[in-house]
Amino acid sequence: WDARDRLQVTLPNIVQHAGAHFGDSMDYVEFENAGGYRDDARMQELVRGILLEDRIFNGEIMSYPAPGKRLYRSAISLALLEDTGWYFPDYSVAEALPWGLGQGRDFFHTPCNLMPLTGSHYACPTAVYPLQGQLFSLSVAT
Repeated sequence: WDARDRLQVTLPNIVQHAGAHFGDSMDYVEFENAGGYRDDARMQELVRGILLEDRIFNGEIMSYPAPGKRLYRSAISLALLEDTGWYFPDYSVAEALPWGLGQGRDFFHTPCNLMPLTGSHYACPTAVYPLQGQLFSLSVAT
């Protein structure tokens, strides 16, 4: 975990739906601060503060996706659109996001380099990305 600035929002709908997703009450939702583990510095600047934090919302359509990865249109993204005041989404089209589902507040707040490496669907590939420490999925929880 580093000391870089982080954008945290307390918009009511997204906080409510994130809490329902993680199975715990949430105070805020975090937006991308570094553009994930990609090597493209320009792209990292473009997504900072605009997309949901990939470490927390991996696979979410409003996060910074890995190429070729399945994306989910969850209630979290729909709530973000609703909180802008420009959209009134149909939540019946929301898909379940497997990443972090029911993992609670600890999953949301725990730096990935402190995640357990055994007995979990989540791990931090520090050998591959020693400076970034982004989470990746070992398997998809279904």
